[in-house]
Amino acid sequence: MRSLKEVIEELPKLEELEKPVVLLLTGDGKGKTTAGIGQIVRAAGRGYKCAVMHFLKGVKVGEDYALEKLGVDVFWSGPEHFIDVYNPKEEEKQMVRDFWEKMKLKIREYDVVLFDEINLAVFSRIILAEELKPYAEKVKPYLLILVGRKAPPELIELSSVASEVKLIKHHYPKVGAMRGLEA
Repeated sequence: MRSLKEVIEELPKLEELEKPVVLLLTGDGKGKTTAGIGQIVRAAGRGYKCAVMHFLKGVKVGEDYALEKLGVDVFWSGPEHFIDVYNPKEEEKQMVRDFWEKMKLKIREYDVVLFDEINLAVFSRIILAEELKPYAEKVKPYLLILVGRKAPPELIELSSVASEVKLIKHHYPKVGAMRGLEA
């Protein structure tokens, strides 16, 4: 019987695939960003150059500190408050669009990229789904992770793997957010 290590060593590498893998994580449950970061940690552990690009967020949170210690580049779009995705202010939209323009110049430098809250940015029409299509072609990054609630059908269609995180129970309404758990 072959060992697990032998099986793993025979798996194809991301760069050997015909097209990049686009992993989409969506839903109303907790853990979408955490699952995406788990993929980043796995890829970084295998020597891939990784980045996390936070859309709609402008504040460093717990996982960002850990990722930086692993050599993962982390970027934030701002602002430092929550954006109302149903009615974003024009200056908020412009901030995120400006961030996106800067990130487009960097994306190809990385093997694996996580776009945190990109699904909501597309849902809000701050960024258009078709702008992501070039990154699903045979060029770097080899793995693109799209994270956030309300993934539009166009992003689900673009993805290779789409998973929905379903809320069953959450402490938030009673306890609120906690450092080390939500931030």
